[in-house]
Amino acid sequence: MASMRQVPGEALIAREMEARRFLNALDDTKEAAQAFAEKRPPQFKGH
Repeated sequence: MASMRQVPGEALIAREMEARRFLNALDDTKEAAQAFAEKRPPQFKGH
């Protein structure tokens, strides 16, 4: 019988969402997404 993958708890999901909000607010994250969409190398500034 194959083992079942455990579903993450609400606390873990909340921490992941908090981290994702922080990362999504960074200029470098936005630049990475824009560069990917434009098929060019990203120009990171460290922000």
